[in-house]
Amino acid sequence: MLFAFSLFSTVQFRTVYQPTLDTWIGLFSSGRWEVTLRTIRIAMTVTLFELAIAWPFALWLAKG
Repeated sequence: MLFAFSLFSTVQFRTVYQPTLDTWIGLFSSGRWEVTLRTIRIAMTVTLFELAIAWPFALWLAKG
């Protein structure tokens, strides 16, 4: 859903429901892709860390 809305543009605070790649082109041409990659890396690291803690705990709860 979020990806679908990224293909639409906004004109005068209104969403124009015509697919375009302007958002993605703006993201990669402005240098913000580095921030995007860093955010994804942090999210993946936190997710893996939480899984490493939660998985054994969930198994312990299921067996108990």
